[in-house]
Amino acid sequence: MIKLEHLNKYYNKGKNNEIHVINDTTLTLPDTGLVCILGESGSGKTTLMNTVSGLDDFESGTIEIDGQVVKKYGDEVQEKVRNQQFGYIFQNYYLLLNRSVDYNLRLALSMYDLPEQVKDQRIEYVLKSVGMWRYKKKNVGQLSGGQQQRVAIARALAKAPKVIFADEPTGNLDEANTMNTMGILKKISKNCLVLLVTHEQRIAEFFADKIIWIGEGTIRKMADNQSRDSYEYIDDNNLYLKEFKESALKNRKVEVEIYEEDKDKKEGEEITLKLVYDNGKYYLAADTERQVEFLTAASEKKVVDSKRPVAKKQEIDQISYDLQPLSNGSKPKITFQDIRKIAAGNIRSMGKRKRFLYLTFIVVSLLFVFSMANLMSELFVDEGSLVSTDSHYDTVEADPESKLFNLTYEKEFPLLVEQLEKEGITAYNYAAPALTLKYQGFRQVEGMEVTLPALSVTDEKYLKKDEIVSGNSPGNDLEIVLDVLVIRKLQDEYTEMKNLITDDSQLIGLELVSDKGYHLKITGICDTGEPDLYGTANLIVMLSNSLVTFLGEDCAAAYGEQQQLSITDDNEVEVLVPQKNLKIAYQNYLKNNYGELEHQHSRIERRKGYDRSEMSDHDIRHLDREIQEISEGLEELEEEYGMTYEEYREKMDSDTAYLDYSYTGSLFGTVEYKVAGCFQEDPGVDYIIAEEGFPMISQAMMNVYKKFYVYDENKNLASLRSKIEQVIAKHTSLEKGAVIVSNKAEKVVEEYRDKNKEKADSAILIAVTIVIISMVILYFIMKANVIDRIGDLGVYRMLGVSKASIYGMFAYENILITLRTSVPAILLSALVFYGMSLLPVTESSFRFSPAALAGMILFIFLMNLVIGILPVRKLMKLPPAQLAAKYDV
Repeated sequence: MIKLEHLNKYYNKGKNNEIHVINDTTLTLPDTGLVCILGESGSGKTTLMNTVSGLDDFESGTIEIDGQVVKKYGDEVQEKVRNQQFGYIFQNYYLLLNRSVDYNLRLALSMYDLPEQVKDQRIEYVLKSVGMWRYKKKNVGQLSGGQQQRVAIARALAKAPKVIFADEPTGNLDEANTMNTMGILKKISKNCLVLLVTHEQRIAEFFADKIIWIGEGTIRKMADNQSRDSYEYIDDNNLYLKEFKESALKNRKVEVEIYEEDKDKKEGEEITLKLVYDNGKYYLAADTERQVEFLTAASEKKVVDSKRPVAKKQEIDQISYDLQPLSNGSKPKITFQDIRKIAAGNIRSMGKRKRFLYLTFIVVSLLFVFSMANLMSELFVDEGSLVSTDSHYDTVEADPESKLFNLTYEKEFPLLVEQLEKEGITAYNYAAPALTLKYQGFRQVEGMEVTLPALSVTDEKYLKKDEIVSGNSPGNDLEIVLDVLVIRKLQDEYTEMKNLITDDSQLIGLELVSDKGYHLKITGICDTGEPDLYGTANLIVMLSNSLVTFLGEDCAAAYGEQQQLSITDDNEVEVLVPQKNLKIAYQNYLKNNYGELEHQHSRIERRKGYDRSEMSDHDIRHLDREIQEISEGLEELEEEYGMTYEEYREKMDSDTAYLDYSYTGSLFGTVEYKVAGCFQEDPGVDYIIAEEGFPMISQAMMNVYKKFYVYDENKNLASLRSKIEQVIAKHTSLEKGAVIVSNKAEKVVEEYRDKNKEKADSAILIAVTIVIISMVILYFIMKANVIDRIGDLGVYRMLGVSKASIYGMFAYENILITLRTSVPAILLSALVFYGMSLLPVTESSFRFSPAALAGMILFIFLMNLVIGILPVRKLMKLPPAQLAAKYDV
């Protein structure tokens, strides 16, 4: 049962032309029967039916359907009942003109989970009932108005709904089809409610069980109808010959029968007809201003040799129609397969508009790519080319404003480093050596030397195995793995290297020579995305020191020295020095300690060399006495030193005596060392030191430079700073803020961005402007496309097709257009940018990365989808009847 309580609806409410189209209407409709609504044109008949059926909204009041109350349009209850229990026969048909009769009916059944065979049976039944079965495969647009009306009626009947709302269902039908249609509606009204709007009172009086009279938005009267026993065909288009006056003309070949109504003929009017037969055709000419219509066997208007028929009540009751109702329906939907077909068909049918639409999409995409290229070139920082420091390195250094004494750092830094080690944070010195590569390969360029771009030296323990693309990890302190980023920088700086190094693995086995003379052998190539050279922790210390050069004892074997080194009991680092240095040091030791023997012996030898021939006896005696005194003094020194001059000279000139010599010294003022021997083959360094000495030297360097570095794998500067502050507060006497933590790579990038901020802001403004303009252009283009399709939208919504299906249809259409226009445009533009970047004259290094390309394509897809859906979404907010009204206009 449907019950209305104080229902109100307005048109143009609050305006001068306000119409109270449903005025405080209260009405109860039965569960079954045929109820006709009569009224003048504009009285509100259709509006009342649309509101009750859920096709239009209302201002106030309630609609109760099967005990469930609807207080506003769009209520879920109303939507559910509308889709499952209501069927509609619209005055304007609302058919999809470019789809077949079969598809239009199948769409009405799409809400039901029925086998296709069952759908076929129901469609066949209702089409045969209205005489349209043979037109099943024809497009609706190819049918006459009356035929389309019958298709619309069949569509409403297909699901045998509980309530049928029929708005002028016979308005475009001849009398025979009117009787058949009304007979079917009358038949099914025994089991359901048929609410019929008509302006033909005689149809209402013959078929209706109840009649409602409406005027100016109010119900004037409602009464049960005592239907007539018969119904005479009045508006039939056929010509019934028995109702006309008959006469005849006949000659040898042609017989003409004339039928006319005297009341419709002017007095004295005569018509001359000429019938001509020529070349197999008949020609009829008439000298009259009246309309002359030529009827053939194919004409819809027929000539019937009888009187106008009269329908009897018992004949209507005998009309055969029995179609079982369906249940458990949902929202009508369009299948994905149909969505694809509809979208492809719509694109094909656009004609010239399609070319304009495609061109717009392409131009918008090109503008977008240009703006993104400009924006990314300003915002995107190619850290690989800009930064020469591994971004994982954080600097921990003394705050220059803290003014702490060096002794404080020498005392506290070791405590800080030691505790950080316990926290899993290793402290390093930082090495950024100048390295030279000597090319070995083609004879023409053999020996060519190039300087590598600035890079970082990083502990090999942070290099993952899967990051090594060729070769092996370092095996000692003088072996390294080189990152491909450094090789790319080298090739960019030296164009000839692009031709010489065609495969990165060609560098394996070559040596890099540091500015301090270290020869570093390349054993592997890695790809970490950082400007790095990976080696041992010892190598970092070796390359960080700018005062002396040294190697670890593990490298001593390579230079013919097998001696084992360690730390002495006096905490001195045992070292080896070059043989010549040890010999010089030994000789200096002898000179410093026994050099007086050399001096005295030289005095004696010098005096013995005087020329006595020219000297007087007195002078000779004085010279001898002086030699005697010096000799005696020399003997006293020899006794004091426990070494004779001859022994001194023997040690000074010996090639082996110095080998047993040992001395001590210090590095960086704090690391004490003791010479434990020398190495025979000169490796080009000052020392070979005990492995245990590297941490001591590293710490001394940290104290001198008042800074150290940590490798932050997670690059979480805030977390690291927090840990260091906690360690300082708990384990050192340093004040909070005495050390600061920073990241050199970040600083370089930030400085670059700050420097280019104005350009970046301008690029952002340009990009945003272009995107907004593009979106506005696309919106109006897509809006025009939607408006052009508003007829189909009106049909879908009047039938209750789900909004999701409609959105999906337009979305898929936008996807197809985007795939055919925007995507190729973006890819082609990216290719052009890439080609330009390869030309030196363009001075352009900008290229779209795969991620950037994917991001732009995804953005274009989303933008096109959203903008394509926006106009649809706006229309979807309208009640179906109001949307259909736009279509009718």
